[in-house]
Amino acid sequence: MNRALAAAVVLLAALPLHAHDDDAPRADPKIVAYALSSPERAWNFITAPESAYAERLAVAREAATKFPLAALVPRYFETSGVTAERYPEERPNGVHSYEVRADVTPVIDLAPHVVSSRSTGRPLTFAERARQPWQQQVSDAAAAYWQTLQRTRTADDWYAYARTLPCRSRVDVARFRQVVRAGAIHADVPPDDIAGAWRNLIRRSGAEVEWSADDVFRNPRGREAMAALLLLELVKRDHVYEAAFYTGYMTGIPAAEPLRDAVAYEAGRRILANSEIRSYERATGGFLLAKMYGDMLAPYDDTLFEAKHAALIAAFTRWFAAHEETLAARARLAAPAIAAAEARYTSELCK
Repeated sequence: MNRALAAAVVLLAALPLHAHDDDAPRADPKIVAYALSSPERAWNFITAPESAYAERLAVAREAATKFPLAALVPRYFETSGVTAERYPEERPNGVHSYEVRADVTPVIDLAPHVVSSRSTGRPLTFAERARQPWQQQVSDAAAAYWQTLQRTRTADDWYAYARTLPCRSRVDVARFRQVVRAGAIHADVPPDDIAGAWRNLIRRSGAEVEWSADDVFRNPRGREAMAALLLLELVKRDHVYEAAFYTGYMTGIPAAEPLRDAVAYEAGRRILANSEIRSYERATGGFLLAKMYGDMLAPYDDTLFEAKHAALIAAFTRWFAAHEETLAARARLAAPAIAAAEARYTSELCK
């Protein structure tokens, strides 16, 4: 099987799915009611080759409001192959923009040639979509299911479901993250135990899962101590480049700046103390830390990094020596907030 359906499903899930189907025939209520008599029957109907398009979409949307998340979200993941990265850039009532990826072979293959709005240059009519191969119709229905979930389920619903998920494999972690991010669309600050789960994931796998808390790192306002704590976990695991990169997002937020300086201080010390860290990480991490304070150690040129790691590390060593005392003092100011965050953001999830 290929990954075409997986890509189609997650891309469609990120876009409005034909909210005004003026030409759509009314779905047969008896067929819809029968399909919705159980979660298993509903998903079998949504994914069956012979299901009619109007009823398929109606069942998908109604199943999203009728059944618990635990009943069908696993089937959605399995069918679509979704483990995806989703980056909501606006909150409810806005237009959401997402970056998406599918990592798992889907259960259903998508036909290689389908009519799409991209190929026609206009939105497809309902009749045109209903004539597409059944695999594409399943993709439409799965997207309708996920969109309806995102519109109708609360943050508490999503977080409660996230607490039931395993976090053993990378696929598990990606699905956990997608569920948590669905909750984050409705609530800027996650519950403490969810933040603790991110901390556990970073402790367990380091930079391999730093993307689990990417939205916290990129938008730390209102959760500054949580972001700093997670960044310090990256530093402890010698992921100094990632820590330096994300620490930059704390600049310009008054409440975050002492915490930013504490992370910069610990990251700088780690860069200089551990020569076992890859030279690229040390050089680029040091470059980003100095740049965060307005100092350019070298012209911004990726080829320079490759050719002159040692020179950049030497330049950062001099820079850090000139700023270490100030950063250390600022780190001491942030220490109580970091200690409080350590006590607060603990969790048994994803250990």
